[in-house]
Amino acid sequence: EGVFIAIKTLHCANDCLYIGDSAIDARTAQSAHIDFCGVLHGTTSRAELEAYPHIAIVDDLKALC
Repeated sequence: EGVFIAIKTLHCANDCLYIGDSAIDARTAQSAHIDFCGVLHGTTSRAELEAYPHIAIVDDLKALC
């Protein structure tokens, strides 16, 4: 629900990328039909994040710049 509030508030329904470091983040993006990018600075492994639909899995946020 929070994702949909953010999308509505930011008027970005067509341009969303959910960035997160956990399987919960990946599932949230998947459930909301939003592109997902996993970041490996949390406790979730690359393999765990790769199990979900994703645009990319990056080592840290610097990779997104």
